[in-house]
Amino acid sequence: MVRLDQAVLADLRSRGAPKASLKEAQRLIRAGNVLLAGSVTREPKMQFVPGVEPVALAACGTPLSLGEHQFYIMHKPVGYVCQRHPREPNVYDLIPEHLRRHDLGCVGRLDRDTTGTLLLCTDGGVQSLLLHPSSRVWKTYTAELDPLQGRLTPDAEARFRAGMTLEDGTRCAPATLETLSSDGLQVRVTVHEGFFHQVKRMLAHCGGLVRQLHRDRFGLLRVGGGTEGGGGGGEGVGTLQSGSTAPLAPGAMRALTAVELHLLVAMLPVDRCAKRALEGLRRGEAEAVEAEAVEAEAVGAEAVGAEAVGAEAVDEEQSAVEVRTVPLELGVDSRSAACTVTAKRRLEETREDDGD
Repeated sequence: MVRLDQAVLADLRSRGAPKASLKEAQRLIRAGNVLLAGSVTREPKMQFVPGVEPVALAACGTPLSLGEHQFYIMHKPVGYVCQRHPREPNVYDLIPEHLRRHDLGCVGRLDRDTTGTLLLCTDGGVQSLLLHPSSRVWKTYTAELDPLQGRLTPDAEARFRAGMTLEDGTRCAPATLETLSSDGLQVRVTVHEGFFHQVKRMLAHCGGLVRQLHRDRFGLLRVGGGTEGGGGGGEGVGTLQSGSTAPLAPGAMRALTAVELHLLVAMLPVDRCAKRALEGLRRGEAEAVEAEAVEAEAVGAEAVGAEAVGAEAVDEEQSAVEVRTVPLELGVDSRSAACTVTAKRRLEETREDDGD
């Protein structure tokens, strides 16, 4: 992902303004001169996905020249890990040679024996947002349970809805559990977190042992092809299927379609201003109020000093007493004191807002 003001700055410098500053780019955005995905946005620190969300100048509609990231979907087969490994079979071995890049990575991981929908992309910002629990991107799994290792407890669905604490203290947020077969051995689980072996551990906590696990959906995206796990071999391994959204064979991958790219953007948080940036704005406001309070106190101190000097000139013997008593007897300076109190009150209000 890219911050909007940074993208506009790069475009300004490429168009013959090599000395353009970040503040100039921010002024353009705040003035409503930049379109993001066809709409005016006035937030310079908004983050967007280059190549998916177009950015243009409002006056002429000229698009900004930006690099594009790559987004793929893979049907992960059983027997592959989701991290690069020199000896273990891994999903990066399945990527066609001409598509391999050092920055192409999995969006989250699936266990070695778990199959199904796996996203890969070159945009680290998108990966982070999709995986963060606060984004609440729901993942749907179909699990087959071992009939010889016990059955789910009668209250399993209720326990999933309420959320649960696992044996090691991991707290899982509320999720959904749906029984798909009459014998209760095939279930569908939907979660928005991604703890280690989370689905398997939640089912085990309710009395079931997972024999096979398949991820049907990642948010709004899916590989299709039903819920069967699929083997580690097959014609799809190491191949690229183009264009269509036809079911992918295990081991095959394809680029996201234009429709799927927009679904991907729809999965991202609406407010994509960096949290650090928002905190910086609040911190800047608080510092401005505090500076105003300090300045007001300084004005009051100057008034006290002036009164003290006058008193010393009139009566040298009483100067020490005058310096000590001026704030009480003369009230310092009513305007300065009022300004100080107002500024301090504003500072306290700002600090209270930060705690909400």
